[in-house]
Amino acid sequence: MADLRQFSEAIAKYEEARAIFLELRDGAKAANCLANKGIALKNGRHLEWARRSLEDALEEFRLCNHKFGEGQVLGNLGNVCSALGDHELAVEMHRRSLQLSRELHDERGEAADLANLGAALIAAGLPWDEAVMLLSEAVRRFDRLGITRAAATTIYDLGVAFETSGNLVRAIECYSGAAERWAALGDRQGEARARRCLSEVLKKHGEADEAIAQLRRVTEGYGEFDSEAAAALRFRAAQWTDKLGR
Repeated sequence: MADLRQFSEAIAKYEEARAIFLELRDGAKAANCLANKGIALKNGRHLEWARRSLEDALEEFRLCNHKFGEGQVLGNLGNVCSALGDHELAVEMHRRSLQLSRELHDERGEAADLANLGAALIAAGLPWDEAVMLLSEAVRRFDRLGITRAAATTIYDLGVAFETSGNLVRAIECYSGAAERWAALGDRQGEARARRCLSEVLKKHGEADEAIAQLRRVTEGYGEFDSEAAAALRFRAAQWTDKLGR
């Protein structure tokens, strides 16, 4: 409930600020308030409202010829479309955002767009080779810019792409790399998510002992924030151990 109140308060402040900027005839700042409202709605899981707010912000940024704002909104709109299951539209939004970032020579924006587009291609079930190329380039750029958390997330998405393609060796490398990066950042939830995928791929690859070891590490991680998930994973680890006669 605290989170919902927090988002509601943020939305109210953006609406109040927007009214002021409209009165001052500052279209770009008014559009930015609308975009931030859309992001707050997205974070509060009000996805349809978020979509409408971001679409309105996009139109207003275009009227102002504000390319940077337009690009940022396209990226956020793409993420909302993905969350709503409209994957083809999400891919389109991210491609347009990437094009604008390149036109504006916005390196941070381009790195984020490459990562978002790669993830959207995977979610849309499109050929994985383009996704791998985009995600790999995004990791290089995030590393160069020192954006470690985004790099970890993108490496995880690379693991998903390689697993989808059947390249289990590369998937293992990526899930392991993402887990280590999240661990270094103190992100136990991210680390647990990566190790859970790592354990599943190791099992597929015939590395049962290491798969069980990773699953037990996942259980420890989930135990800090999701006791039900931890219990389910302990049960799975026990099943795998029994099957192997360990």
